[in-house]
Amino acid sequence: MSFDIFVQGFRDGDASQLDATQVMGSLAPYASEAEGAFARLTFADGEADLFGWDDLASGFMINHVSGRIAWDVLVDLARRLRLAILVAGFTAVVHDSDLADLPEELRADAVIIGSGAELLSRVEGS
Repeated sequence: MSFDIFVQGFRDGDASQLDATQVMGSLAPYASEAEGAFARLTFADGEADLFGWDDLASGFMINHVSGRIAWDVLVDLARRLRLAILVAGFTAVVHDSDLADLPEELRADAVIIGSGAELLSRVEGS
């Protein structure tokens, strides 16, 4: 998928900082190339380009996602760190309690997802 997917934390309607150490710990094993703000993530069945590698605490963007494992990794990260995944047309969260933390303008199109396969299905349908 070549469109942009943003990963961000939210608390009380405002963007919040991510735990960069935990994000790095989850994504570094997949980083086959990393320099400055860019990292190429390589999975057994595909890859993704990540922008924001040099400042993961502020959130990051992924595009050119191929395969299915990348989606599982994103959803697992969102589950553990209570992050939102923003895609054109909708915002996905894993925990229903995270809906209240989203900015009001994102709540109307927000969905709760349970897996990478479910996220991919919604992305393909948007």
